[in-house]
Amino acid sequence: VVAGIPVPANLLGLSLELSVANDFVGDKIGEPAYQLLNYLNSIRLRAGRGALLRIGGNTQDTAIFNQSFTGILQKSGGGFSNGVPITPSLEYGNLIFELIDQVATAVDSEVIWGVNMVNYTAPFTVPMVKEARDALGDSLSFYLVGNEPDRYEYTGRRPANYTIADYLSEWGDLTERITAADYADNPKQFAAPSVCCNWQTQEVLNAGMLSNYSDRLAAITAIQYPQSRCSSTAPYTADGYMNQTNINAFCTYDADAVQTAVNSGIPYVLVETNTASCIGIVDVSDTFTAAIWSVNMALQFGYRNHSGVLLHSGGQSTIYNTFTPPAYNSSNRIVSAKAWKTGPIFYSTLVVAEALHPSDGKASVTISDQLIQSDVLAAYNVYENGQIAKQVFINMINDPSGANNFNVQFPQPSNQPASVAYKLLVAPTLAEKENITWAGQSFGWWSEGILEGTETVLQAPCNNGQCTLSVPAPGVALAFINQASQPEATITSTAFHPVGTQNPQIVLDSNGERGR
Repeated sequence: VVAGIPVPANLLGLSLELSVANDFVGDKIGEPAYQLLNYLNSIRLRAGRGALLRIGGNTQDTAIFNQSFTGILQKSGGGFSNGVPITPSLEYGNLIFELIDQVATAVDSEVIWGVNMVNYTAPFTVPMVKEARDALGDSLSFYLVGNEPDRYEYTGRRPANYTIADYLSEWGDLTERITAADYADNPKQFAAPSVCCNWQTQEVLNAGMLSNYSDRLAAITAIQYPQSRCSSTAPYTADGYMNQTNINAFCTYDADAVQTAVNSGIPYVLVETNTASCIGIVDVSDTFTAAIWSVNMALQFGYRNHSGVLLHSGGQSTIYNTFTPPAYNSSNRIVSAKAWKTGPIFYSTLVVAEALHPSDGKASVTISDQLIQSDVLAAYNVYENGQIAKQVFINMINDPSGANNFNVQFPQPSNQPASVAYKLLVAPTLAEKENITWAGQSFGWWSEGILEGTETVLQAPCNNGQCTLSVPAPGVALAFINQASQPEATITSTAFHPVGTQNPQIVLDSNGERGR
């Protein structure tokens, strides 16, 4: 099976809705939320580079930059209507960039910043970009200009006759002004079209985005979920996510645009995804189902030439969050610093980071799908400079009895010892929300972003040139195949701690306990 293009070890990254960014990042300069640093650091330690971190979403297009604003972020409006989120209005100043830079610097994160395109003629955009550039420096990957412009007509932000040509004219005008003011020497700073629903990415590329603006396109981007929960019912529930046919169908949604990106030498990044749009699905998005699905879909996207896949997180009511800061409750205050709730899906970022981390830190890493003829099993090969280095085996069956374990046999690598190291991502059932472990370690239900427990690296025995291991139902196994990757199986953990205080309650008050 032919592998895809080289993929980065931080392929599976994170996306934060701008309206709740301060809940995650913190609201005090010099004291970023240390729990967030720990979560991001757990990816960095495994990937060998910082996590991709996009900040934006629908609320980037309602956000106003005010240079005189002295806080981090201020929100007005919002809420829900018939279960569908209402986009609030925002105001922020330059301090948010200073705080995000402190996060990015601490854990080497690569930041993608969302730019308001609804107000594409607004005078605040160029000064905002200058502040972002000055504060974030090399940590800034690119600007995501506009969010779901194919929905502007339906959200009342543009007239009913709004077309792709109108969008391209506005996008070109805005990026031209930013380039002239701040990036005349290096215009490749922008990403688009970030469509989701009513236009196809290839449509927009063909309509002139590539021919007119390739000089400034740093990435081709999209927003896509396997299904929507913005209506009353979703087409499928848990079983649908544990189905390889569905996963493959989802991962080919934009195949023509991805191929265009490859042919043009421009990265293709899925800047927002998760289990289901509009906050997710109870007992799916918040269970082990989501973790297994995310490992599978990320590797499938990597095989299909994506350069980034970002899991979105929103506010307190969002079911699919990778992790959620605590909310303020005056009658029942949480008094432990371990007050962040880890979403099961976050474990997938650790598995994928370890799978894609090059053994020598610089090898070209590619992925191929083993194309197992099954809807409930999957397997991927990970190559370094064309040589197989790791394998990932996925068992989507929900049967803790052991009768449906995925018993794998693979050739013993040459010059290998009598066993091969491997790790397991496991939980008792697909419905599990708390008792989830990666290599024997867990964040638990409440966390400060640190894995707890002793890391367990297992050994797959090899005899007569064949190695064997068993993947529980359900579960994921990562096998370290070549000699160079064997030492990478053991991770040395480090942790961030509260800045300026050891009083957990003060930490809570400064890092997210505001009822968002």
